[in-house]
Amino acid sequence: MTTEESRLAEFCRTLPQIRAAATQQGWLGRLEQTVTAIGTDAATAPAELAELWRFLGLETHGRGPDVEFGRSGQMPTPPPGGRYVCPHRVCTRYESRVPGEPIGACDLFGESLAWQR
Repeated sequence: MTTEESRLAEFCRTLPQIRAAATQQGWLGRLEQTVTAIGTDAATAPAELAELWRFLGLETHGRGPDVEFGRSGQMPTPPPGGRYVCPHRVCTRYESRVPGEPIGACDLFGESLAWQR
């Protein structure tokens, strides 16, 4: 996985927390512009994320530790030998899941992660 792919995967993984901060701090519109642009053309992700981080005054070399999350109410056990991935294959994010845990969500597209063997 390249650094750019890792950054996009981290962005997708932490998007619920980023949206909460954006709502609270008044820059949700700017965030949604980035989300829309990446969802429309994944090739723009590196530039879009770099621009968002500059807008926020953040460095683009890291976003801190991974934050995992899930949606409640989704309890099916996945088949063996696969993983959950970005539903539109825009980023390289993937997650394994322990039976009984909720399926991860892609907040970029507003969908559950997709199962991939």
